[in-house]
Amino acid sequence: MNSPRILSLLIVLVLMPAPVVASVVQHLYSASIPVNSQSDQVREQALHQALRQVIVKVTGSRAAPDDPQVAAIVAQPEHYLQAYRYTRHVPGPNEPLFGPGASATLDLVAQFDQPTVDQALRAAGQPLWGSERPETIVWIAYQQGDGQRHIVGSEAPGEVLANVQHAAKLRGVPVIFPLMDVQDRAHIAFSDVWGGFTAPVVQASQRYQPDAILIGKIDTNGANASARWTLVMGGKSTNWDGANGAPADVARAAIQHLADVYASTFVVHNGAGAQHIPALDIVVSNIDGLTGFGRVLNYLRSLNALGAVEPMQFHGGVVTFKASAQGTVEDIRQTIGLGAVLKADDSPHPVSLPGVQTVNQPVTLHYLYQP
Repeated sequence: MNSPRILSLLIVLVLMPAPVVASVVQHLYSASIPVNSQSDQVREQALHQALRQVIVKVTGSRAAPDDPQVAAIVAQPEHYLQAYRYTRHVPGPNEPLFGPGASATLDLVAQFDQPTVDQALRAAGQPLWGSERPETIVWIAYQQGDGQRHIVGSEAPGEVLANVQHAAKLRGVPVIFPLMDVQDRAHIAFSDVWGGFTAPVVQASQRYQPDAILIGKIDTNGANASARWTLVMGGKSTNWDGANGAPADVARAAIQHLADVYASTFVVHNGAGAQHIPALDIVVSNIDGLTGFGRVLNYLRSLNALGAVEPMQFHGGVVTFKASAQGTVEDIRQTIGLGAVLKADDSPHPVSLPGVQTVNQPVTLHYLYQP
């Protein structure tokens, strides 16, 4: 493909919407903190807390704000602040996070400047976790102390549902719950989830098209509860025993663990010592014209792990994009394949220099476009 042709395609792309991907997380650089007044002192404390929350979401690490170099960033939230406002929230009857009869709360909502925060975190040697994150469907079999048992659904508000959603919001991890409608009840039973039987849960999850599945059982005995969890992702299952405590604490702990697992898998390290890939060829097959071309290009350019992405060759539905990248090849491979746009192409591909790796030879990754 020649340069004029590329330019004409890019002009068309300006008028095209960005690809819709379910697991793009919004509001990573904002946080809401309850406050008891609008005084300067209270606001300053709240801004520190808000920036800590943002740093945890952006780096994927709960320990990041306590790193000495990052603590210096947290100490100056006004330097990274873009805007703030106060909101008043009146808890509804189905908001168990606030308790029955809870009074209205005053919240400070802070928005921080993404480029400034990212630059500071990179300088501090911290990794960055982009907005493209696994969307997880959560199946929880909940047995209460009075003998009642049910699968927690999205339309049945309760303390477990509310605390999972709240913890997921604080970590920037998108989660959904099953509807537990007629279709779900026809395909799955309480015993399937309670027993951790992955096959029926995976089958029932197909209608939601998640990136991962979290299966849990919470057994309540009085004020305490125990839990067991299974994470199904990429065809593999991982099990762990949950922390004991109140049902709400058990639910929150599961999401904290889930976010830690995702961060260890998908976060790309950009700090000192991180691997830099100066030349990366991303070869995408099955592109069906300008619409597909634009969707792939916009998607690749949305990934924080990639530098400038430019299309270089277009032939027979196969487009080669040039880019640079930060992180290991496996980091980049997992990041690109996370969304619903591209799927790794594992079929054999010819190489120009078999068995030879040179400094200037680009790393090549192959994908299939999924319309």
